Amino acid sequence: QSAADIPIVYLTGYSQDPQLQQAKATAPYGYLVKPVGERELAATLKMALYRHTLDRQLKESEEKYRRLVDNANEAILVVQDGRLKFANRMAGELTGYSEQELFSRPFPEFIHPDDRGMVVERHLRRLQGDVSLPRYAFRLMTRDGSVKWVEIGAVLIDWEGRPATLNFLSDFTERKRAEEALRQSEERFRVTVKHSSMIL
Repeated sequence: QSAADIPIVYLTGYSQDPQLQQAKATAPYGYLVKPVGERELAATLKMALYRHTLDRQLKESEEKYRRLVDNANEAILVVQDGRLKFANRMAGELTGYSEQELFSRPFPEFIHPDDRGMVVERHLRRLQGDVSLPRYAFRLMTRDGSVKWVEIGAVLIDWEGRPATLNFLSDFTERKRAEEALRQSEERFRVTVKHSSMIL
């Protein structure tokens, strides 16, 4: 356990001491003004240890959550007021943009122009509580100008006290290309068979 992880309780002889005011700004786990009774000291130390335990558990929980989110195979994004408020590591890998770049522009700018209107409309409907389209596909514009097909699943959440959407994006570009290649192959085969029948 490092020194920084020890709960601090300040003790002073003056309630208006400027140093006490400075100490409050460091967010201690408690402070006492002398003279201090035994019960008051015990209660303050007990509360400080309790708060410290809760803070440590919260940090551990946040760290586990962060590891889970950062190692997810899907891009995970929070959108609020038309901008990204959170993006995991996979979001950067999918788009080619840095975290700072993702947060610096309105989210529709990352969407293919032909799909932009649809995605914005569905995003706004989701914010109003519409759950009729839980998953759908659209094209994403990457940093290098290439296009990727993604499937999105979105849910309405509360983010820092206000409505937002939590979005999960899965890249299925290769599958889309394979499907398109198969469709073209089948079309060529159909045309070939049709022409063969006409020749016969």
